[in-house]
Amino acid sequence: MVVDQSTQWSGSFDGLPQYDVTDGHEIAYTIEEVALDGYSSLITGDAKHGFVVTNTNTAKVTVPVTKQWVGTPSTNAEIILYADGIEKDRATLTAQDEWTHEFKSLPKYNVITGNLINYTISETPIDGYKSTIKGNQNVGFTVINTKIESPINNHVDSNSENSDSSLSENTTSAVSGLPQTGDSNKLLFFVCLALTVSGVTLITFLTRKLFL
Repeated sequence: MVVDQSTQWSGSFDGLPQYDVTDGHEIAYTIEEVALDGYSSLITGDAKHGFVVTNTNTAKVTVPVTKQWVGTPSTNAEIILYADGIEKDRATLTAQDEWTHEFKSLPKYNVITGNLINYTISETPIDGYKSTIKGNQNVGFTVINTKIESPINNHVDSNSENSDSSLSENTTSAVSGLPQTGDSNKLLFFVCLALTVSGVTLITFLTRKLFL
């Protein structure tokens, strides 16, 4: 018997004798399936209730993983593989394998549901690094680890700052106590004027003294 989509993948063997004509015992009917390339076959049930033949695609897939580092790399990294959210396998990546790995011979389909299996990954956290995962099971995954740099210390000693401020204030005060250029010019002018007036007075006094 051949079944296909046109028969809705079902069929029956009709008109079979229930008992053996030679000795009268009840015949036990069983079935088997001609092997299909790329599929496994599972038969359940019996002749009384009917048989169910389940074919599962045995195709395999490979999921590649590549590790990239931003900053100084760590010594190793552990990648966890999940099949439909359930942990399937683990792998440790190192510089010796050029930070790459392939999860091979993975079933493409779920043997129970027949659906495509969704493969995902995660990474065991590494101290001092943040992790970013890109890609998918078809093109492969890339795990990027970026080193977390320590914050720069911008602390300024308050005592030193106060000392510098005091020194600046004292310097300003000392400078402000000195006569400015404009003030010096004015002072010189008045001194010259005073000397001139005194000299005129002295000359007038001597002249009058001579003519007396």
